[in-house]
Amino acid sequence: MTLLVTGATGQFGSTVIDSLLKRGLAAQLAVSVRNPAKASSYKERGIDIRQGDFDDSASLTRAFSGVDRLLIISTDGDNETRIRQHKTAVHAAQAAGVRFIAYTSISNASNNPLSLAEVHRATEDAIRATRIPYAFLRNNWYLENELGFVQAALAGAPITTSAGKGRVGWALRADMPWRLPLCWLTAAMRIRFTNFPVRSQPMMILPQRWDRCLAIRCLSSMLMTQPTVRA
Repeated sequence: MTLLVTGATGQFGSTVIDSLLKRGLAAQLAVSVRNPAKASSYKERGIDIRQGDFDDSASLTRAFSGVDRLLIISTDGDNETRIRQHKTAVHAAQAAGVRFIAYTSISNASNNPLSLAEVHRATEDAIRATRIPYAFLRNNWYLENELGFVQAALAGAPITTSAGKGRVGWALRADMPWRLPLCWLTAAMRIRFTNFPVRSQPMMILPQRWDRCLAIRCLSSMLMTQPTVRA
């Protein structure tokens, strides 16, 4: 069984690769990257390096050839570009005969009001349309995304927020990849021993949800100062 990860040199992709290697999956692992030279360190660890560009459907079809389980990590850019690139990857996966797709989506993608959710809704719809078994990994807002306001507070700048009493179940990016082997291997068993499609949407979120005020109080305690807050 071959597992392939796209965007393997990115922040999230690299943590996924490290997690899979710790589980002894190097011999089954392949990565698709736009520039293979940037992934040379993976080759030394026994990983199959393949060239694949999200703006080149033929390159992705070649990269996905012979792949059983595929993880599509969402790309960067404006919504229109990301939707186009993601659909290119999904169509390439279908053309290559991939048997299972995992995709890094967003919490409550169907009804999420964030502008970013448009990308994930379109991608999920494209994956569903292929009728390939899938898992939508509903990664919540990464705690690392908040480093900007922490750095601003350290520099004495005010924290500007419009969150009000809204709550967030922050999650560390590094904590996300541990579920991927479970998704892939569980899907492999179900596809092999049943005739039912595998369609799952595991939530990647902390059980406790904090509002911004609580987060700022915790930050104040750690910094031993009271940041200025502008609502």
